[in-house]
Amino acid sequence: MMNRLLKSRYGWLLLLVILVAVNILFHTLHFRADLTAEKRYTISPPTRTLLKGLQDRVDITVFLEGDLPAGFKKLATATDDMLSSFKGEALNNLGYNFTRPGEGMDDTARVALYDSLRRIGINPTNVKAQAKEGEGMEERLVFPGA
Repeated sequence: MMNRLLKSRYGWLLLLVILVAVNILFHTLHFRADLTAEKRYTISPPTRTLLKGLQDRVDITVFLEGDLPAGFKKLATATDDMLSSFKGEALNNLGYNFTRPGEGMDDTARVALYDSLRRIGINPTNVKAQAKEGEGMEERLVFPGA
C-alpha cells in the first residue's frame, strides 16, 4: 500500500502535507517526556497550580547573558528550559528575558545596580572568561540570579 502510494502522482505531495502538519502540531504543542527516575524535569502539581492561578503578569529578568564560562552557559540553558516550561503552564501570564547586568550603563549607575542586587541577595561570582579571540582572559562579575 505504502509503495503504491509513493509511486502515485500525488503520493509525495500527500506525504509532504502530512509531515508539515505533524511538524506544525509538535511545534505548537509543548510536550516533554521525563524519563528520569526522580522526575527531575516534571513540574510538580503545586507549582502547576500556582502557575495556572497567576492573576497578573509576572516578568522575570535572568542575569545570565553574554560570553560566560561553560558552567554558567549550562546553567543559563537549564534555566531557559525550566522557564519555558513554566511559561507554557502560566498561559501568557509569565514572561522572561536574559540580560547582562550593567550593560550599557555608566560606571555610577552600574555600581548602584550591583549594590542593589547584592542587597536583595543576588551576590556576584568573579569569573575569568575569554575576552576576545587572541586577547587573553578577563575577569568579570557574573550575577547568577533572577
